[in-house]
Parts: sequence; C-alpha cells; structure tokens
Amino acid sequence: MSRLLRYSLFLAFCFCCVGLHSAANSQTKAAKKPVGSSVSGRITIHGKGAAGIVVGFRGSGFSAQPLAAFKTTSDPDGNYRIAGLPAGNYQVAPMAAAYVVPELLSGPARVRSLLLADGEDVQNIDFALERGGVIGGRVTDADGRPIVEERLTLVLADQNQQNQQMFGLINVAGAQTDDRGVYRIYGLVPGRYKISVGRDDDGYYFSGGFGRPTYQRTYFPDTIDTASAKVIEVTEGSELTNVDITIGRPLPAFVASGKVVDAETGQAVSGLRIGLRRTMKNDYAGVNSAGVANRQGDFRLENLSPGKYAVMILPVQGLETRPTQ
Repeated sequence: MSRLLRYSLFLAFCFCCVGLHSAANSQTKAAKKPVGSSVSGRITIHGKGAAGIVVGFRGSGFSAQPLAAFKTTSDPDGNYRIAGLPAGNYQVAPMAAAYVVPELLSGPARVRSLLLADGEDVQNIDFALERGGVIGGRVTDADGRPIVEERLTLVLADQNQQNQQMFGLINVAGAQTDDRGVYRIYGLVPGRYKISVGRDDDGYYFSGGFGRPTYQRTYFPDTIDTASAKVIEVTEGSELTNVDITIGRPLPAFVASGKVVDAETGQAVSGLRIGLRRTMKNDYAGVNSAGVANRQGDFRLENLSPGKYAVMILPVQGLETRPTQ
C-alpha cells in the first residue's frame, strides 16, 4: 500500500470519527431540548360549537419574572388547540366577557387549572358557555345630579350566601358610572342580587380617586338598609334596565395633618410620600389617600371620609426610611 493511500485512509477514518462524535453530541443536545406541551378542547354554547372564542393560557404560581401568557382561537366547529407550551402550571379560560362558564361558578377565578409536564398532550379541556345577564341603570344624588366615576357592588341575596361580595366585578367594564351617572354591567352569572353604591364601616370602598366625595352605602333603589334592598333576578341572557339608585349627601370630610422629622437629628424631612390606609375589623383597605411632605416636613391630607386609618410613609425610589412612633 502506497504512502498516499495509507494517508488517505487515515484521513477518512478521522473524518468518520469526527462525524460520529458530532452526531452523538447532536443527539444528546436534541434530547435535552424541551419538547413543549399541547392542550386541546372544544367551546360550545348550548351544545353547539362556538367559533372565534379566544382561549387564554396564563402561567400561575410565584415568580419574579412576568408570567407567561398564550392564547388561541376556536375554529368554526368550536375546536381549539395550542402547542409548544412550556411545562408548568397554567390557568385556562375562555376570554369572552359577555359569557359565563356555569361549571366554574363555584370558584371565584372562573378558570381551570392545569399542570403540564414537558411533551404532554392534554385533550378534552372543554368549556360550555352561557350568555351572561346584564344590569344597567343610573346613579344620582338627592337633587338628581349624576354621580360620576362611582363603583358599584353586587352581593348575592340568597340567605346561604349572604354578604358574599363579588369583588371580581370591579374589573368588569360597566361596573363604574360614566359622566352621566350611567352604568351597564354585563357577563353576570344567573342569580339573585342586591346592588349598591358607596361604602360602609366594614367593607371595601372603591372611589374614583383621591379627594373625591364618598357616600354611605346605598342599595337599589334608595335605601341604606340591606334588608330593605330590592332583589334583582338575573337569568341567562337577560338585560335589566332602569336599575337606578338614588344616594344621599356625601359623607362629611375630614383633614389629617402632621410633620415628618428625622428621629436622630429632629430636623424636618421633606419630599416623603405620606399615605393613609383605612383599617377595618380584620383587614386593611388599600391606600385611601396620599400626599407629600413640604420643605418644612409638613403634610396635609384633605377630604377624608370618616373611619380609622393607619399612617405610613410610602416607598420612594432610592431612599430608605423607617418610621418611628
């Protein structure tokens, strides 16, 4: 065998070895790459496939990173399928605000939870929709003037579910009055409700913004007594209009003022944001009012409704503070 032939065979052998090694590495890397999961199901309305319904998938759990969100749309027969989902926990639900899913009504989130393993194919995640009910009306004061940007609250009227406030409705379009005092709440679960505007001593209150007048809780049509409130019957697809509420005068407003000083030097501290958070029996509401300490460290919060409040220094970026008594 000539030297040239032996050299050619040696190079060929080397290339084969390199090729086999590269193929082995490629297979190893491919085995480690996540495959992705898939979910499929069908959206129906009274047994018929519902086309064009968006189905949303949102990651659930605690994470410092933004939760992943995916969506797909049902076809003309109501079928949907989504692939390539990373393994993890998800909340799944149709994104159709005017509809409800009766089978999920026992849970406040109205979603279905899924735990997906890598490469899993989950089928038959079906949703049967019903058209939600609608309540509409107008909120005015004793002089007939509209109450603007005021939140409404629905409470289940059945005795076995008394005082179960439906906080989820706060984010529903129409659960707040417009510039005419008009509201329209849609996508309601069939049931018997009492609707109200304003606040009481033991409940959350959502107003249009800091410094706005607050009103005593008033139920439809014009009573502050829960027992005297008129019950509203909502059925599938029903639309109730002229559910008007007349409220009384705004609650008296108060002022809270004080001074912020450095605990060690006694010098005034300016520029800090001061907040008031209303306290209730066993909980706290969100920050109800906020202001900024002036150059002398003085702060003044006006137009506060009656109640008990906790005073706090709100976080300021780049500044560490620790309030003292």
